[in-house]
Amino acid sequence: MTAVTVALVVTLSACDGGGGRRSGGSSGGSDGGSGSSADKHDDDDLNLDDLGDAGSAGGTGTDEEPEDALPATEETANAILPDLPALEGTVFTVSGGRGDTGFCQQYTSACGSVAAQSQIGFLNAAEDEIAAFQLLAHDSAADAGVTLANAEDEVGADETFGAGGLAAAGDDGASYVITEGGEQVAYVTFVQRGPYVGIVTHSAEDPSVLRDTSVAESLNAMLDARMTQATAGQQPTATVG
Repeated sequence: MTAVTVALVVTLSACDGGGGRRSGGSSGGSDGGSGSSADKHDDDDLNLDDLGDAGSAGGTGTDEEPEDALPATEETANAILPDLPALEGTVFTVSGGRGDTGFCQQYTSACGSVAAQSQIGFLNAAEDEIAAFQLLAHDSAADAGVTLANAEDEVGADETFGAGGLAAAGDDGASYVITEGGEQVAYVTFVQRGPYVGIVTHSAEDPSVLRDTSVAESLNAMLDARMTQATAGQQPTATVG
């Protein structure tokens, strides 16, 4: 994988050593990546009281900026990101580590409006297919839109990325495909929903796996649904399927 691909895919502890823009859509931290606290992520252990007061992110209460959105904190970012039960029924059965987002490490200038961030990733049993999720939380939907526009400018200038053509998700967003040696190696999708921007990466060593876009699209839809719950001040619980 190229350095860009590695930056977008979560650095998973289990792996150590071993588009175009569109508008409209459906309604559909800390340092590390290893260690017990980083590997644990369970919706049942989350408490909305720990996430702070709803209404501190999102703005005016319009559809575009719901006033009861969960606040732009690392706790909210962690809550929006899926856990293994949310991926039940998929091939992703191995949990990886958590840490600051690879995107903001690679493209620091694009993340000036980001108030909080987190990422998590999962592998299949053979550890040759990855689903990685990054969440960028903002104080308003307008700030999230700035981050999305910056991301598209950065990624659009990188010849590694081509138009992904995946089904739309979120209020706004864009999908890309990363190609190396003429073969697809990953789909990367940016999804904005209210004050949140999610980045979903589906990567596989076998290019034939990526010919079925339904996996990437289902991962995108699931993260969008969890962000939608967060914009309503609800604990994110959406799963794949």
